[in-house]
Amino acid sequence: MWPDIKSEPPPEPERWLPFLTPPSPPSSAPSNHALGTGGGAHSPRLGKDGRRSLGLQDSQSLGPRAQRNFPQSHRNHRSCGTKNSFQTLGMKLENITNPWSPEHRLVQPTLEQTGYSRERQAAFRFGRTMPKYLLFTSPKENRWGHQRSYRLQIHSMAEQVLPPGWQEERAVTWARYPLAVTKYQESELCSSSIYNQNDPWDPPVVFEEFLQNNENIEEEDLVAWVTVGFLHIPHSEDIPNTATPGNSVGFMLRPFNFFPEDPSVASRDTVIVWPRDKGPNYVQRWIPEEGGDCWKPTPFSYNGTYRPL
Repeated sequence: MWPDIKSEPPPEPERWLPFLTPPSPPSSAPSNHALGTGGGAHSPRLGKDGRRSLGLQDSQSLGPRAQRNFPQSHRNHRSCGTKNSFQTLGMKLENITNPWSPEHRLVQPTLEQTGYSRERQAAFRFGRTMPKYLLFTSPKENRWGHQRSYRLQIHSMAEQVLPPGWQEERAVTWARYPLAVTKYQESELCSSSIYNQNDPWDPPVVFEEFLQNNENIEEEDLVAWVTVGFLHIPHSEDIPNTATPGNSVGFMLRPFNFFPEDPSVASRDTVIVWPRDKGPNYVQRWIPEEGGDCWKPTPFSYNGTYRPL
């Protein structure tokens, strides 16, 4: 027997804040979802009952919806030439016989190396466990016999934007993958286009098509397509300014068995090169401009920026 279900009064209809006008989608376009990578107080659609809340109210008159920010970048890795491969390193537990006590067993962690030969294998979807060490390796070896490599280290809290194949999701198929590795093609220079937003249901550039031919990626000229992002749920501390500490996302390319030792040990003096919008780069040194053993540094000063005025 089904339990008694208490009837509840229907919730009040959702309301728009008085100073905003609800968007009117074109008659031929689906209106279930809005496509975007950023937000703010531009779409605070609220439900009083809270059961369909799209965000938290953070002031007397604002209730901005939660927003996802997804920058995407690609890197053509050629540190060791154009013949590179992609592999991952992880740890696994193995149960072995104790070498010094054969009547006992020993569980110990060991390295697990996985190679990827095809583009589809190296396309990691959101929700799939990402290996900790993502390596772009060269056939060349370092002094110790290890393949000279660079490690891709991703720092992100991104997740799937829309279900795959859902209406306008076709315009952002690159957002299905935190990482995808493909063979370099002159016709695959960008994962999207500024014109994708004009017709997201039939966009001119579809990243998913880059993977359809499933090309070989062993000892090839490789491209890493990296998607990072974060979820921002506006809260009361965002008024009047959004707090940014701790909100950084991105990725790094780090040498991994590329050098025989830490290359910074050979650095005798510190030099920082600052790019300028106009003119040559500014070179900041802590060494004498001219030869000589004695050098008196200029008095310390700080103009409040990282760039010289």
